[in-house]
Order: sequence, then C-alpha cells, then structure tokens
Amino acid sequence: MPRKKKPLREMTKEELVKRLFPSKRLRDRLYEIAHERDEDEPPRRSQESEPPTQSELSI
Repeated sequence: MPRKKKPLREMTKEELVKRLFPSKRLRDRLYEIAHERDEDEPPRRSQESEPPTQSELSI
C-alpha cells in the first residue's frame, strides 16, 4: 500500500525545499544566489536601529 504524502503544513523547511526543487544542483545554486553579498553594497542595518544620519543620506 503506498504511503500517503505528508501535508505541506506539516513539512519541515528542508522537506519543502526538496519537494519543490528535487534537483540538488538547482537547490545548491538557489542557496548561493539567496545568500550572496554584493561587494559594493554597504552592510545591512536593522530596521529597529536609529534612522540614518544626514551625511549617510547625502552619499
């Protein structure tokens, strides 16, 4: 008897990724793209931190 598929809401993040992107090569490439940093981009700031100063805005 075939096993019943696990509902999406009960799957872990890793299980969902494997189900949506079965190719390991594709998953690895998407992970690289999602986590790459731009060399020219300044470091990201938390939205909870104080607003940027006037000198930072004028750049």
